[in-house]
Amino acid sequence: MSPVTRQYRIRPAIAQDTDTLVATRVQLFRELGEGPAPGALEAFQEGCRKVLLHSFQIGGLRAWLAEDGSGHVVGTLIMLIFPRLPTPKLAGTSEGYIVNVWVTPEWRRLGIAGTLSATAQATAAELGLTRLRLHATRAGRPVYVGVGFRPRKDELELVLTPEEAV
Repeated sequence: MSPVTRQYRIRPAIAQDTDTLVATRVQLFRELGEGPAPGALEAFQEGCRKVLLHSFQIGGLRAWLAEDGSGHVVGTLIMLIFPRLPTPKLAGTSEGYIVNVWVTPEWRRLGIAGTLSATAQATAAELGLTRLRLHATRAGRPVYVGVGFRPRKDELELVLTPEEAV
């Protein structure tokens, strides 16, 4: 018996897809065990919605949806686009940051995250972005390494907002 193959397509997301992108972001954080605290869901969703809509408006992001044959969303990826100061090693003036890579559990391990990542990479190259960055879960790391991402050792962060407020 041959394995069943699932068909999907990747399409660019538009501003009208914002609620879908917000819903998958909520799902992503819930799966990571970091979902919004009780009572904070609406504020989290509204904050995400506000940033996404503004970023769509100013051209500060590209996003993609993976859809099954019926048009149901089975995966997402958002690439935020930022200006950057050139360095002697990297002369470019913009870079991308990939967030919200999520695939519905029953569609995982079919190459969707890799296809979404490759789509983002191709678009980043077309836009002339200097580099792409992302934070990966342990499960996602092999996907990104498989499409060319490499670990960095030189990053630090300082959280200025108390975690309770996030």
